[in-house]
Amino acid sequence: MACAEYIVCGELPFRHVENVAFKAFYFKLQPKFKPPSRTPVARDCYQLYLDMKTKLCLKEIEKFVASIRLACKFVQSSTVRQQLFEECCERGRIETKALLCLDVATRWNSTYLMLDTAIRFQKVFDRMVGDGNYDNYFIEEDQQPPTDDDWEQVQVQIRHFYAKCRKPQDYIEALCQKIEKLLKDLFSLYNKENPQSSNDKQNTQSALVEVEEQESDLFAEYADPEDSSSSKHEVDKYLNDSYEPYTRQFDILSLWRLNGHKILDSFRSSLHPRMVETLMCFHDWLLASSLLPIMDEEYREELDNLLHSQKILAEMEAMSIGSHSLGEQLPSIISEGDDSEGDSD
Repeated sequence: MACAEYIVCGELPFRHVENVAFKAFYFKLQPKFKPPSRTPVARDCYQLYLDMKTKLCLKEIEKFVASIRLACKFVQSSTVRQQLFEECCERGRIETKALLCLDVATRWNSTYLMLDTAIRFQKVFDRMVGDGNYDNYFIEEDQQPPTDDDWEQVQVQIRHFYAKCRKPQDYIEALCQKIEKLLKDLFSLYNKENPQSSNDKQNTQSALVEVEEQESDLFAEYADPEDSSSSKHEVDKYLNDSYEPYTRQFDILSLWRLNGHKILDSFRSSLHPRMVETLMCFHDWLLASSLLPIMDEEYREELDNLLHSQKILAEMEAMSIGSHSLGEQLPSIISEGDDSEGDSD
């Protein structure tokens, strides 16, 4: 995984790990280590990207997850508490085939599995509220047992969590179909409430065309005197760009999209769009995280030494300037002293 982070942060191609010099460098560091090939590195980059993307999604519901995690931890901490949990399940007639589990910090899917299992036992956790050991456990941790709002928020978020993070294409397609159906229903409803005949539609279309032609003529009339002045200087023509010709296809809102494409190098242009997204997003996230400190102690020491050297050079330069000016003034001072001695004689 560290090799994948190195490739992403350095914006290097995957074939970099198969370079002879890179393999020799690895061999000198650790002769027993076998450098990976480009395919495992690409897979590791994508896996790290998915893990970090999932962690960012989990941060949105972290405050709701904390109390549920603590409740699961209470049950898993001893066999006596597990028996208490099973008794509450029997009273509520809830099957206990699915066992509670705790999440692991290094595995995002463990949090999903923990929440997915705990939601099934919501009524059991509610029954445990009032038990002295259960309540005191939360008091010691400066927390409170999961509330109805916590369960509701987790249920809403967990429903789309797996689909968004692991299968975004299916989620987007389903969402697009839902929006398309809603828009068609709205159009049918408006069409029923405000029916129009074919003549009305034709009149409306002709009126729109006439108004657009008038707007185009007015714009051309306004822009023509500004552009027709041939006596302008070249600098004025450069500073005062000509107007864009007005057409029905012209869309001012699409200019940023036409002229704002991010330039990709030849390596990234040959990759799959999903892999390009992985490299670019994960690169920014890594730089923003604490994995890469901006400046370590060695660089700070070098910078301090450099600044100290510059300070010494500045002081020496000031001293040399002062001595030079003193040397220029010294003959005049000596001559003045000789004149004063001659007058005294």
